[in-house]
Amino acid sequence: MHLSVLLFAVQSLGAFALAVGFWVAFRRFGRARWSSVAWGGLTFLVAQALRLPALTLLTFAARSTGLALDAEGEFALNLAVLSLSAGLFEEFSRYGVMRWGASHVREPREATMFGAGHGGVEAILLVGIGSLSNLLGLG
Repeated sequence: MHLSVLLFAVQSLGAFALAVGFWVAFRRFGRARWSSVAWGGLTFLVAQALRLPALTLLTFAARSTGLALDAEGEFALNLAVLSLSAGLFEEFSRYGVMRWGASHVREPREATMFGAGHGGVEAILLVGIGSLSNLLGLG
């Protein structure tokens, strides 16, 4: 077995196991609600469902300007746009979900569980499924 196959398998399983393991442990010992995990995960999904089409539109708009950048300039622009858009979309989706859906997330244990849901779903989707697709030769 190649080392890369083993590492992809470990990454994929680790993302799933660590996220779910934290949720179960914190639910048991922190006595937080499962709904906080669900609302946190939903927040990540909502943010990305809004952000990805916006980035696509922004890409088309940027290409239509004819702006020519070298590789370093393109990297810097992508870094700035992707970082800022992630922050903006995730914060506004967190605000909306916590304002109108997850109104019970006001104390530290529920907020921790909410954050673990957001980060856990993000890790599972980006690291876990990304590694799994590489492992299966789909990526």
